Amino acid sequence: MDGRVDTPVNVDAGTCTPPPAAAFSTPTEVTALSSTLFDGKPSLTADRLEVFFKSGRPDNATVHLFHSSRASLTAAWSTPALISELDSGQYDTSPTISADGLTLWFCSYRSGGPGNGDFYVAKRASRTATWGPPRLVVELNTTEYEDALTVEPDELVAYFHSNRGGSSVSHIYRTSRGSTSAPWGTPIELAELVSSYDDANPWISPDECTLYFDTSRPGGQGMYDVFVAQRTAPGAPFSLVSPVAELNSTSYDADPFLSQDQHYILSTSNRPMAGDFNLYEATR
Repeated sequence: MDGRVDTPVNVDAGTCTPPPAAAFSTPTEVTALSSTLFDGKPSLTADRLEVFFKSGRPDNATVHLFHSSRASLTAAWSTPALISELDSGQYDTSPTISADGLTLWFCSYRSGGPGNGDFYVAKRASRTATWGPPRLVVELNTTEYEDALTVEPDELVAYFHSNRGGSSVSHIYRTSRGSTSAPWGTPIELAELVSSYDDANPWISPDECTLYFDTSRPGGQGMYDVFVAQRTAPGAPFSLVSPVAELNSTSYDADPFLSQDQHYILSTSNRPMAGDFNLYEATR
């Protein structure tokens, strides 16, 4: 662990802050959060004292939302616990926690939405309170597959992946809204990142200039690899796309979630020493 705490990031609409130039360290398994079953899609509060992720515990029969916390960046994580008040028993996945820890977005296959995985949002009054009833994010759901809604710290911009439009693979979409009480706008596909391969699980920097995602496209080392895309100015097309070689292996490497300063990453891998999908961390 690097001991960092996220600090304000340059979000000037006219400039892009490049990501750190240093390479990440070799990813290491976060054993306190991992199990012998499926674990993946981590998301952290801005202070990195709470983590939310999906897990197949207790029997890999389905996927549930789990949570863990710690007192400081150097303290041990608590034993991960099921978020029982949000559990449907029908595949709840891909949590994204807000920077302040009070809003949780996730995807669920529960009844009530159009189907094939739908986005829901839940809120709580404090970091120690239970979650209120989840609400369907109606404007972002279709009858086609969508997953991994990642929301910016200001909660006005979000990215996700979907195969909407009849695609046989997932592409990355962006949506925005004018206020946190307004509905999300019509999602727009990032045309410059479209490939004939799965592109999924985006994480976007606060200035929207650096996008991490996992993909099955060529250029990596395994079945899925973590890639990074950059652009020269906010609103410009992403023109620089490359694998993050030090984070990838010949196995499945995916679900990147970074600290706002991009010095810390938490991700998912089933690299051989783990034996299953587990959570890994790296720093730079």
